[in-house]
Amino acid sequence: VKANETASATLAGATSAVMGKAVAVLAGLNPDSYADMAAVAASQTAMAAVINSEAARTALVSSSDARKALKASSLAVEMSLVSSDGQYWNSAGTKTMRGLILYTKAGNTDNAFTITKVDSTTLASNNNARNAATSGSTGYKDWLEAFPNSSWVLSSITFYAYYRTTKIKYIPC
Repeated sequence: VKANETASATLAGATSAVMGKAVAVLAGLNPDSYADMAAVAASQTAMAAVINSEAARTALVSSSDARKALKASSLAVEMSLVSSDGQYWNSAGTKTMRGLILYTKAGNTDNAFTITKVDSTTLASNNNARNAATSGSTGYKDWLEAFPNSSWVLSSITFYAYYRTTKIKYIPC
């Protein structure tokens, strides 16, 4: 599917039911076990299989229905990244993790949270391309929509942050 442009485009536009079954197949799971994308996104077993399949990961971030189901997943948890104010402002912090980043939050309106690396991939050097917070806001930034190709974390993220309220919301896999 990934190598075939037509098949890839068809899958990206598939309904939630079709996408859920397709992702299950791509992840090596029984598609009859998953009614739709919501079922895949709510299953720890399915998400553990998906993160181990590049084709399944690519399919998920390529589909707006799949991204919507992932953002509504009951498996999503919030995690603080900084244990004390100023901890990683002058030097990078690293968080060992494995999962899908859905949202990011600086927790302060000065926008002091930037993810610079996902696993071994350095994100663009332009601050607007890698900033993990919405300028002037303490709310969550939709990371999955802004950076779908940098949302799957297989081992760690590297970041600069300042406040204890710096958080991510993600699905651990």
